[in-house]
Amino acid sequence: MSNLDERDPVLILGSLRFRLAPRLQAAGVQLDWRVTGEVAPQPWLDAPNALHLLRIVQEALTNAVRHGRATRVQLMVEPLGQGVQVSLIDNGTGFDVQAASSGCGLNSMHRRAQMLGATLRIESPASGGVAVILSKPL
Repeated sequence: MSNLDERDPVLILGSLRFRLAPRLQAAGVQLDWRVTGEVAPQPWLDAPNALHLLRIVQEALTNAVRHGRATRVQLMVEPLGQGVQVSLIDNGTGFDVQAASSGCGLNSMHRRAQMLGATLRIESPASGGVAVILSKPL
């Protein structure tokens, strides 16, 4: 990905969206992309950190499709002060977050978020679906 040096989360995640949208569509999953407000380039978002961000989003998408059998996923990028918040919200079956907290993929996501100095919340209401919210204040 040539735009990793831009430090712009919208460009980086937009490139991921562009690459994954055809595969998700072929799997019957609609990917809704939403950027809210002006998201500034992030000084912390160098190439290694951009890779952590991408892997967190990829894991969340994989989980939504493979485990949650989601048919719709919303990927939202929005400012968090001068920082950024990235949310993935799906309409899948959901899961018991506490019971699944020892899973390899979820542990990897939390570890990567910690390496970014970010907060990762995973919520799954009883009504179904999962929200994965990565918050990185500046």
